[in-house]
Amino acid sequence: MTILLLLLPFPAAGLLVAAVPPAQLGHALTAAALLQAAGLAAAFVRLRTLPALPAPAP
Repeated sequence: MTILLLLLPFPAAGLLVAAVPPAQLGHALTAAALLQAAGLAAAFVRLRTLPALPAPAP
């Protein structure tokens, strides 16, 4: 699920470039980059709190 959240900004940015007037394009791309950064941060936080390998049994 997290990888889908990371990939979501790419097509969304393409739609924004097509739909936003040129004067506002810089703001739209900044917003898309911020969304992508938030998704990446969430992925790394999740990796830190939910490790891939379980702890070894004593």
